[in-house]
Amino acid sequence: MERTNVIIPLLRGAQDYPAWKHAVKMVCMSKDVWRYVERRFPPFENEDAEEERRVNDQKALTILQTYLAPNLIQIVRNCHTAHETMHAIDQHCFAASLSSRVHLRRTLYTIDQSTTPMPLLDLTMLIQSTNDQLLHVDFGLQEQDLVIVLMAALDPKFDQLVLLLKQESLQNLTWQYVTSCLYSEEQRLLRAEDKAQSLVAHVLPHSPKKKPYAFKKCSYCEKKGHSEDYCWKKRDDKKRAENEKPKSSKPSSRKTTYKVAQANLAECSDNDSLESATEEENF
Repeated sequence: MERTNVIIPLLRGAQDYPAWKHAVKMVCMSKDVWRYVERRFPPFENEDAEEERRVNDQKALTILQTYLAPNLIQIVRNCHTAHETMHAIDQHCFAASLSSRVHLRRTLYTIDQSTTPMPLLDLTMLIQSTNDQLLHVDFGLQEQDLVIVLMAALDPKFDQLVLLLKQESLQNLTWQYVTSCLYSEEQRLLRAEDKAQSLVAHVLPHSPKKKPYAFKKCSYCEKKGHSEDYCWKKRDDKKRAENEKPKSSKPSSRKTTYKVAQANLAECSDNDSLESATEEENF
């Protein structure tokens, strides 16, 4: 085979097909055998012309099958001419590219963040990488279409920014402008969230030393925030029960002493009266 400056990439799949076909076409045209791949040659006038056609067709066939990956060799195993080989490769790559196009476009248009929202950076990288893959097998999306896909797939926390962007003119909605606005909004939301958390932590401190019973439940009154040992209801009920106890019939010791003293005093008065009466009788 004659040497050529064109480098033919190895065909591994539908994503390599456009570049591979262009390189193969350039090599075959430099050797004047591309017309046999497209089957564009004059009718045979004699045996020599038919032999020349067969030799050139084998040259084109060799070029086509030399730069196929092992997984594609079985597709052209039963092909005997360059035209049959190229037709088989076209059909295989078209079917593969059609499946890839459907899958990639479905990936772009069905990004759902309602269940598990992804970070903004991951979302933008997913859209860009999917569109780059689509460019290899088909025409990718335009820049404004990519912006629309991105805005439709955003987390609901960006709804206010999306409303503002919708008021912009369509020419200003470039990928760089929209993503820069989204990154700035994301940073603003993060700062606001951190500030709110710090305020809540300042107003409602959650130190376990200050609130040891914050998550306990009293077994007496069935209320949260304290234990039975510190239950006010139990303490009030206990005091109320002590106040409602019946008074004992047994007098107190002080009262008893007073009554005994009064009895002794009365007895002494009786004895003095009896002695006075006896003395009067004696006189």
